[in-house]
Amino acid sequence: MLTLKAAGLVDIDAGAVVRPGILRIDGDRIAGVGGTVGGAVDGEVIDLGDLILLPGLMDMEVNLLMGGRGETLHLSPIQDDPPLRMLRAGFTTGRNLGVFVKTGGYLLDVALMKAIDAGWIDGRRIVPAGHAITPTGGHPDPTMFSAMMPGVLPLTVEEGIADGVSEVRHSVRYQIKRARYRQGQAGR
Repeated sequence: MLTLKAAGLVDIDAGAVVRPGILRIDGDRIAGVGGTVGGAVDGEVIDLGDLILLPGLMDMEVNLLMGGRGETLHLSPIQDDPPLRMLRAGFTTGRNLGVFVKTGGYLLDVALMKAIDAGWIDGRRIVPAGHAITPTGGHPDPTMFSAMMPGVLPLTVEEGIADGVSEVRHSVRYQIKRARYRQGQAGR
């Protein structure tokens, strides 16, 4: 058991900062919120001083696999790395909007989620979308710029380019088959 003690804790339901902020953690789950730290305490107590605890934020519209050089030098490490940007801004969960790059059919956001869940890499909870599904020339189709760059990054049905009902079915079924990882996992 781990207990965090801070100057305050944001209580979303009450719309107020509760003082002092006490948070009890058992393993990877929150076991209790509020109260006081005194008397016999199971486990370690970390005093965070003047900090205010807040719930982890959820970014439900993020492109985890898109980065790029930032315009401001001191912000570049954050702008270059969307998962790091999420963490530094307090986001503990992110929903990817859909991959729209050439991957050979691999669902990169699903792979990232699996690697984090397995403990292979550090990261926050990922809600993957797989490949964005669009018709040829649609918004997430990189070939919509083919007037400038003909033949650049042509995507397959497995990568989300689907024209007509049968191709959309094929694309959806392909992604469902490869993203069934979390089905039936309690608490996730």
